[in-house]
Amino acid sequence: MKIQTRLLMLISFLLAFAIIAVITGLSMMKSNNANLTSLYNDRIVPLEDLKNIADAYAVNIVDTNHQLRNGNLTWQQAKDNIQSAQSDIKRLWTGYLNTQLTQEEAKLADKAQSLMTIADQKSQQLLAMIANKDHPGITQFSIHDLYPAIDPISGVIAELINLQLREAKKINNTSQQTYETLLWISIPLSILFFVFAILLSRSTLIAITRPLNNLVATAQKVQTTGDLSLRARVTRQDEMGQVSAAFNHLLEAVSAGIKDANRVVSAIAQNNFSERVTSDYQGDLNTLKQGINHSAESVAFMMAELEKVMSSLANGQFDTKMSPEVPAAFRNQVESALASINDVVLDINEVMKKMTEGQFDARVTSAVSGQMDSLKQNINQSMDALEQAIEETVFNIEAIASGDLTHSITNEYHGQLLRLKNSINQSTQKLSEVVTKALNATSVVNGAAEEVSQGSMNLSQRVQENAAAAEQTSATMEEMSSAVTNNTEHAKEATFVAHEVQQKSNEGVQVMQKTIEAMNAIQESSHKISDIVTLIDGIAFQTNLLALNAAVEAARAGDHGRGFAVVAGEVRSLAQKAADAAKDITNLINESVTRIDDGTKLATASGEMLTTISASVDNVTNMIEQIAEASAQQMAGIQQANTAITQIDQVTQQNAALVEETSAAAESLSEQADILQKDMSFFTVRTHTQSTPALSAPKTASKPIQQEKTANPPAPKPTMQTNEEWSDF
Repeated sequence: MKIQTRLLMLISFLLAFAIIAVITGLSMMKSNNANLTSLYNDRIVPLEDLKNIADAYAVNIVDTNHQLRNGNLTWQQAKDNIQSAQSDIKRLWTGYLNTQLTQEEAKLADKAQSLMTIADQKSQQLLAMIANKDHPGITQFSIHDLYPAIDPISGVIAELINLQLREAKKINNTSQQTYETLLWISIPLSILFFVFAILLSRSTLIAITRPLNNLVATAQKVQTTGDLSLRARVTRQDEMGQVSAAFNHLLEAVSAGIKDANRVVSAIAQNNFSERVTSDYQGDLNTLKQGINHSAESVAFMMAELEKVMSSLANGQFDTKMSPEVPAAFRNQVESALASINDVVLDINEVMKKMTEGQFDARVTSAVSGQMDSLKQNINQSMDALEQAIEETVFNIEAIASGDLTHSITNEYHGQLLRLKNSINQSTQKLSEVVTKALNATSVVNGAAEEVSQGSMNLSQRVQENAAAAEQTSATMEEMSSAVTNNTEHAKEATFVAHEVQQKSNEGVQVMQKTIEAMNAIQESSHKISDIVTLIDGIAFQTNLLALNAAVEAARAGDHGRGFAVVAGEVRSLAQKAADAAKDITNLINESVTRIDDGTKLATASGEMLTTISASVDNVTNMIEQIAEASAQQMAGIQQANTAITQIDQVTQQNAALVEETSAAAESLSEQADILQKDMSFFTVRTHTQSTPALSAPKTASKPIQQEKTANPPAPKPTMQTNEEWSDF
């Protein structure tokens, strides 16, 4: 069987099952829709109409009668309510009778119709009495005639409502049985259909996939191994069998063509250019055959010409020409390459000849490309670098000879030229550093000599000032000692007072805490009283409702319930008074609770303030104790200051001896610096050398110290050279 026939059978079977399923589903949906429509129109709507009819009798007519007798309605309002109820009853009952009635339902409807006729007659009599405003007659008529006529209707309508519910349940059961029957029929049929569809699909898939898998496996092996001798198995006569046979024929043709091409190419690789493809092929394989044969002939001719050129190159001849029969593109490339090589070789020889003569301005100028152009560029760049390095070297050496050390070689070089550049630059830099240091040293020495001379003058003045300052400091120490003693005594007294304040503050915090606790207890009691009053209000409201219900029942009882109605009225009055009193009490309690809450907040804030004050007192106590300790430390400091003043007096006498020695040394340094600076002025150096920064002369303030200041003035910041000179002193 062909694959096309199998697929048509499978699609037809699936389509038939889908049509049957759709028809069955639509039929079932139509049946369910009819059942639901009947359930709504014949059962649910009548159920609501019957309930409204019962309410019209029991609520509208009877309740209107009660309210009219109690005086809650006027005569006209009562008449309108009863007529509206009769109209609603007639409309709803007519609509109910127009529905589909069962035999039992028709019997109950006839019974209800007879009772409703009697009730309607009594309602008309009631309307006549209302028109005559016969209040006593209405009361007797309601008890003896109206109520006995209306009460049986409620029972019959209740039976009709139960009947509607039973009929609705029957309809639901019928629909459920229909659904279950169709379900049990559909399940086996669906299972049989799916089994048949699976078997038919499986047989169709096997008929397609097995030959395809065989064909794919063969193609993959050919692709992986390159073995064109492989063949696909042909086991069927359908479409897949025809595909497998055609694939095998294709492999045979390609295999034969490739074998012939390999034979010719192998012969060319072995320098045998006489082999050709001789078999007959069709289409692309015939084109491949012609291309291989033509390529073999062209390769044979070109190899012969190329061998002639290579022999000339081996003998150093660059002007050999190829045969005009060689393709122009290949021939022009070979001849152009030979001409480029010849031009470059001549240029290189000329450049090398001039370089040996000491001329570095010659360059290779031939127009070439590729590796020859790289060779040309490398030679020219080498000549440029060599020429530039020699020019810069000569320029720097001439500048050094003339005393100019500000120049250096700045261009980039490599190899030996880089070493030459670094050596010259380092030599120039080292020489410049030496000269710079010498010049800086002379400046420093001159500056130091001037500073030393100025320092001698300042030192002489400071000796006199130190003597006066020592006397003032001694008097100040005595005054400070007396003041510190008084501060210590006052700090002890303040500490005692602070401890007493701290104790009183802690007691105040405890009292305020107890006050806050008492306010919280009063607040909780007020909330409990408020809950009790709310409960009383709820009881009064429920009592009022009970009294209202009792009044309604007394009204229904007529004359027999008048006494009970009076009692119910009094109970309602008392309940209302209790509710009003509960509201007043609630308002008073709420006001009290609000005031208690405000008092609690104020007490809490006061407690927090007292706590803050207590903490502040603690801090003040600690600060006073720290002041007392500081006063004791000041006493020790004053004693140390007296000792220091004695030492200052001794140092003042030693400084006087150093002044004369310092003046003599300054004059000697100044003379040596002038001689060295004259010798180094021959060289010109850079003023911003980074490797050896210039040493600046120290800067010392020369302003005299005022006698009003007893503290020592800040010492000047001398440089390292100045410190070393003073250490030598």
